[in-house]
Amino acid sequence: MKTKDLDRASFKSAEVVVVMCDKNTKDPIQNDYINVLMALSIKNHSFKHAKQTTRVIMQLVKPQSKQHYYNSLSFKSYDQLIIVDDIKLTLMAKSCFSKGIITFITNLITTSGEPGECSKVWIKEYAQGKTYELYRTKLSDKLEGMKFKDVVAQVYKDYKAIVIALEMSQEDNSIILLNPSCMKLTDIKQRSMHIYIICSNSDIADQISVMGKPKNHVAFQYAFN
Repeated sequence: MKTKDLDRASFKSAEVVVVMCDKNTKDPIQNDYINVLMALSIKNHSFKHAKQTTRVIMQLVKPQSKQHYYNSLSFKSYDQLIIVDDIKLTLMAKSCFSKGIITFITNLITTSGEPGECSKVWIKEYAQGKTYELYRTKLSDKLEGMKFKDVVAQVYKDYKAIVIALEMSQEDNSIILLNPSCMKLTDIKQRSMHIYIICSNSDIADQISVMGKPKNHVAFQYAFN
């Protein structure tokens, strides 16, 4: 890594560095080695010049490369490693129990155009569902004190969007909780809370990020009406 290249990317002021892999490479092990060395070089450079260890989010192809990276570190790290083969194998295993889960996730993480005209009802419903995507947005501090399940119900009632998870800071890290139903939402700003929602466009996600608390809390069953 050249210092001038890192400076051009505003490396010293970056909160995190993302290292992507070549998922179509003919030599995945070699590609992983290059990415691991690049990440180690970045962390050493940040410690040498900025007296801090920059957080790295890195894609690797092979599961064994993850251990190679952690074994090479001489200090505690909060880096996030995304293993492509692990994701593929996990989805294949899950599809044995939940048919259609691969198609469902693919539709969530890829952008689809407006559905065309079709006479069959199920195709219309499927095409409409393909327009929905997964968004991460701030949790409005106006919802302070509400339970997560009540927020889920209110969002569904007002915006026809589905809240599936909560992200919040914890010490020097952040955690993601899947449907913490009965959790009371407190210190929303201080804990930098975000929610993950499934909705049709980013405008709805932006509206949800500033939504206010209802005068009367909505019962949880509204989410299933």
